[in-house]
Amino acid sequence: MMRKTLALVAILPFLLVSVPSVTRAATVQGIGPAGDAAKPSVGVVLAERPDGKVSGTAFVVADRLALTADHVVRGARRIQIKFPNQSAVEAKVVGGNEKADVATLSIPSLPIRPLPLGDSRRVFETQRIVVIGFPRVDTLGNLTPTVTPGVVTSVQPVLLHMDAPVNPGNAGAPVLNRGGEVIGLLRVVPGGEQESINFATEVDAAKLLVGPVVAALPPAGAPGSPGSPPGPDAYKIFPGQGIGPIKLGMDITTAIKLIGNPKSTHPNTADSTVDFYWYDPARTEGGYRLTARSGIITSVGVWLDSRYATGGELHTRGGGGGGDSGVSQGRVESVMGRPTRIETRRGPEGEQLAHGLVYESRGVTFWIVDDARTVGSPPTSYLEMTQNTLHPAQMSTLSLLRLHDEVVEIVVQKARGSA
Repeated sequence: MMRKTLALVAILPFLLVSVPSVTRAATVQGIGPAGDAAKPSVGVVLAERPDGKVSGTAFVVADRLALTADHVVRGARRIQIKFPNQSAVEAKVVGGNEKADVATLSIPSLPIRPLPLGDSRRVFETQRIVVIGFPRVDTLGNLTPTVTPGVVTSVQPVLLHMDAPVNPGNAGAPVLNRGGEVIGLLRVVPGGEQESINFATEVDAAKLLVGPVVAALPPAGAPGSPGSPPGPDAYKIFPGQGIGPIKLGMDITTAIKLIGNPKSTHPNTADSTVDFYWYDPARTEGGYRLTARSGIITSVGVWLDSRYATGGELHTRGGGGGGDSGVSQGRVESVMGRPTRIETRRGPEGEQLAHGLVYESRGVTFWIVDDARTVGSPPTSYLEMTQNTLHPAQMSTLSLLRLHDEVVEIVVQKARGSA
């Protein structure tokens, strides 16, 4: 499986509400793929406060976590969110910044793609954006979000101003760039209703809330796998058998019911198999990769997700943005013994990208990174290396030392032969 992953990731170089005005609201087709892909991740919030019911907009930023405007949910006795094509769910405030008007909400795990968060440093005046939100409501029915295009007209510290015609009705709505990344969150600005229109909190201010909350969330089911049954074995790797709820010999349709639809697929004409990828660069974790022949799973892999572990606590590196380090080759061999053989994966110019420690009698392979570029979303140090023109050699050395000899993927296959 690693051969397709490495090839794939090598080419893969986070009450005042506003409703988009009907006069400028655009259809999904009219604003391009950003709004089309993001709409299922944006929901309407209904908050029951001592002064009555108010509504706003929220959007998913991680498994079981959503963002909205702080003033909508502050002091609420009950909060519900309704996403398109989903039943309404209960939500709980787990963090908030009244000054920035941003709040984090804990929600159940849902089969919804988290919206990627952009970088405030890359926001500029005249940048084209879209805002996705819901009209003010008193009940949660089958509502359709409204998408409005606009342009960033001013970039201030922690604050963006846009010409998108938004009106009271949708606070908390995501402001997206044309690539579908969230660059702001619709908010109120002190000074009265008129002054609040067309402003958004920049995304970097929201990130300060998201990171600590994600780290504090307790484990649930399989990450990146909404709907999978929670339990003590959710993150366990069983050599020769499977990973978490996914087992060798399982029908691929059963697996999809457990962990949701894959992000992509790749047919392999050489051996008549199909690879199913759940890898998502926008998430902290990589998720599953399954291989199936005639609809039956023949191989189960987990990529860049340190929460899955075998006996002896052997695990991969954490998510593409950094995270926990993967166990070393020495650690693998101290627990598993010498491998049956070592496989090598190379890039298009013959460079060694990774090598796999194959344990045929155990039914498991540990893939070790040899080149930082094989990680789909490079760690921060690697990104700094590419931008540093003064000491590129030193940065390169530091980056490779940090990544070299770390397990990035664990693949479970049928056990055979003897070590």
